[in-house]
Amino acid sequence: MTHFAFQTWLDYLDGSLLAEAQAALEDHLQTCNECQQRLADVRRLLKDEGEDQMIAPPVDLLQRVRAAFRHYHQRVDQPTPMSAQLQFDSFAHFAQLGLRGATAERQLLYSLAPFDLDLQISPDEHSGALVMRGQLLADPLAPSDLEGITVRLTGDEGRDHLRLTDALGRFSISGLPTGRYRLAIILADRQLVIEQLSIPR
Repeated sequence: MTHFAFQTWLDYLDGSLLAEAQAALEDHLQTCNECQQRLADVRRLLKDEGEDQMIAPPVDLLQRVRAAFRHYHQRVDQPTPMSAQLQFDSFAHFAQLGLRGATAERQLLYSLAPFDLDLQISPDEHSGALVMRGQLLADPLAPSDLEGITVRLTGDEGRDHLRLTDALGRFSISGLPTGRYRLAIILADRQLVIEQLSIPR
């Protein structure tokens, strides 16, 4: 069965398809579960990338979404979950030194060879909610290989925050309440997972 190209889904969602092409696509969707899932994925990615921002989505969003679909097509059915190991926690470091309240920002470094994940969690000065900024680091990979990787943060209440890494492997999730989270970096053949990520104020 022939499936539609990614650009077609974008054109469909922004209403720029010709009526005949739109009718053909909608007919195809009636019988193709794979394309129904692809369309749902595109909708969710576009929605999640812009939902926490009061301004227009970043200009590189389309590029990141295209890279995400390249990764998606390379992905195996069930990427193996692998636990990332905590290498550094600034809160624990300051506690060992006997310091309290040394900084409002928490920095964490996780490792799962050949990848490192650098996380910073800090309060948003305007809303008071928390912001997580992260960067996936991997020496053997070209920058283009770090773009469009799916990041999924799931809270205790079951809500997913989905983000795509940019060309430098960076992502940001804002508006987070305190609580426990599960963070997954979804690669082609594995998931880097942090099962218990506590986000305190």
